[in-house]
Amino acid sequence: MGVSTVLTVLGPTAADGLDYVDAHEHLVAHAPAEVVASDPDLALDDAERVVPDLRALAAARRACVVEMTTVDYGRDVAALRALAERTGVAIVAATGFNKGRYCRPYCECRDPDELSAVQIAEIRDGVGSTGVRCGVVKLATSDVVEPWEEIAARAAARTHRATGCPIFTHTEAGHLAEEQLDLLADEGVDATAVTLGHLDRNPDLELHRRLAARGAFVSYDQVPKPKYATEAAAIGLVVALAREGLHRQVVVGGDFARRSLFSGWGGGPGLGYLPTVFARRLRQAADAEGLEGDSVVADVLCHNPRRALSFRGVSP
Repeated sequence: MGVSTVLTVLGPTAADGLDYVDAHEHLVAHAPAEVVASDPDLALDDAERVVPDLRALAAARRACVVEMTTVDYGRDVAALRALAERTGVAIVAATGFNKGRYCRPYCECRDPDELSAVQIAEIRDGVGSTGVRCGVVKLATSDVVEPWEEIAARAAARTHRATGCPIFTHTEAGHLAEEQLDLLADEGVDATAVTLGHLDRNPDLELHRRLAARGAFVSYDQVPKPKYATEAAAIGLVVALAREGLHRQVVVGGDFARRSLFSGWGGGPGLGYLPTVFARRLRQAADAEGLEGDSVVADVLCHNPRRALSFRGVSP
């Protein structure tokens, strides 16, 4: 059944064949010229440099990485396919769009159905002539929902309804998550098909409870980044949610959009941080609260994201 299938750049794979999932990353991104000019660290333009990180993941586990770079931010699906073939890591590519400053030239004054048709083709047939199929559809919002972002969101919703492809989102510092769910619900999308990004940057436990209770997945995907220092808050949130069983709606990632975060670029902490250091700290915190730490870690790093990535009702 499609509900247990993840669509990777090498094709459909059984979700239960994965035992670790990083739910939000950027491995290769040919960022817009003006972005790189202002901050060269954002130029993830050499796939060779991420090979050491991916091989380290694959050495100890059946790993999957959700690569969230979209067409408006320099997506390179051919490079992702080559990385998957070379390292053995399952990689999921994204269709859809980034936030307003990037998606505006692609989405302003466009018909959502027109955009959705392209996305549906990228899921069913592949991106252009590459044959590489996308396994998530991304939408993003800024501090307010800009008109072109709403167009992109409605296109993503229609893509999901046509294909069963899960929706992964960008929120700006964890804000407007409920508004995203409401907008998608207006298009007939159930919250259980949606993973809401960057919620660790808005550590409002009551908000996270509400989102999880609606059935959405909350993504704590800034965890290893020193810039935001969200790890302690994320662990506290997982433990608090676990007391009510709501931690089963949490996934994690690193959102490594910078060279300086990859070991292969000479930086750190590297992609191995989450399944090692973070997993150990989460386990210890859960155990200290009388919870089953091993079970909590397995849910957050494996079982939950496998469900989040599974196609809904339609086999890919």
